[in-house]
Amino acid sequence: MKTTRICLVRHGETSWNAEKRIQGNINVGLNTAGQAQAEAAAAWLAGNSTMAALYSSDLLRARQTAERVGRALHLAPILRPEFRERRYGLFEGLTYDQSRTRYPDVYALFEGREPDFVIPYGGESLRQLHQRVCAGLQRIVEDHRGQSVVVVTHGGVLDIV
Repeated sequence: MKTTRICLVRHGETSWNAEKRIQGNINVGLNTAGQAQAEAAAAWLAGNSTMAALYSSDLLRARQTAERVGRALHLAPILRPEFRERRYGLFEGLTYDQSRTRYPDVYALFEGREPDFVIPYGGESLRQLHQRVCAGLQRIVEDHRGQSVVVVTHGGVLDIV
């Protein structure tokens, strides 16, 4: 059996990352530091690896990072919603401190990392996130046996893998 190598890359920084604001599935673009981080990741990948394909979350911050990586690797990003950030429900748009203050009981459950706890108002459990991401990764393995592939994604995805 041939091994498929998947290189996971987190998107560059956004202003909301700097503010410790929960983005979830809200589209926030890269800030200046994030653009530089994306360029640095792209340069490193171009100088240290040969990739057969480039996949990315379809959220703006990941797409902007993947565009830079794609230019360096001469690959067009393939956008996949399976690699989106976790849906954080009622926490999206709030800072971590605001979430903790406004919804202390819900935040305590969130911090407890119970696999089946679904964040209210459109959120996603860790188990749901894991299943979604693993399905996307399995599809890549099936489509790229024995190849190396890069996936631009989010911190929550990296945490669950």
